[in-house]
Amino acid sequence: MGYKKLDEVMELLTDELDGSTRSIDKLERLAQNVENIKIEPDTSEIERMLLEHLKLQKQDNFKLQESIHHLENRVAKARLVPQNTAMAALFDLVRYIVNHRLSGF
Repeated sequence: MGYKKLDEVMELLTDELDGSTRSIDKLERLAQNVENIKIEPDTSEIERMLLEHLKLQKQDNFKLQESIHHLENRVAKARLVPQNTAMAALFDLVRYIVNHRLSGF
């Protein structure tokens, strides 16, 4: 009876060794396949994104330059009027309007 159990254990060990040998062979084949794979980097998406960003930056820069030019023109045309002069001109305008309305009656 002892030999029968020993034979069963030997058979199981043999099956396990065969399975391990097959697994090792398969792993070696897969490792060779991985070594043969050539991967070339593709930067086209990054380049596209950079070009799009550059385009947007150029548009923003153009708008900023337009705003600065417009502001420079407005500053160049600006005139400072002293407050007393502005008040006197407003008073004269009101007096002129009142006189002309009263003269129409």
